[in-house]
Amino acid sequence: LAEGVTMDQLVRRHLRSVEALQKKVEAARDPLQGHLSIVDIATCTPKKFLSGWRFWLQQAKIGQNYYPELLGGTAVIRGPAAAEWAVRMIKKVMDKKTADKISLWGAKTDPRKPLSDLLDEDVLAEIEGDLRLEEQGRACAYLQTATV
Repeated sequence: LAEGVTMDQLVRRHLRSVEALQKKVEAARDPLQGHLSIVDIATCTPKKFLSGWRFWLQQAKIGQNYYPELLGGTAVIRGPAAAEWAVRMIKKVMDKKTADKISLWGAKTDPRKPLSDLLDEDVLAEIEGDLRLEEQGRACAYLQTATV
């Protein structure tokens, strides 16, 4: 955690984000599909992942315990070699139904292909700038869209 930022502060911010996301999902064409979380881990090293482990666990517990049907799926894109291990670790603390909603595509996979299978073309075009798919040297990024 950054100096001066507590886990409680991060969790409160996450809860505010989830509440806002829930309103968007409820207003979507098909709210029962939930939302798609896109997690870009192009430069997320094992050290970065482990330093945020407690927060990743908190996010998983909050989603699973209080918003179980809000998640339609999670696409983890541009993962380095250690990403498979990291995703397995996160899945271990989740129930099977939630864990099965997580997919990982490695650094060598162009994320446009799996995302085009998950998103309508117009939605993908809308978020492509946010994803900055042409950039490879980014910190861990997190983007959510209201429809699957």
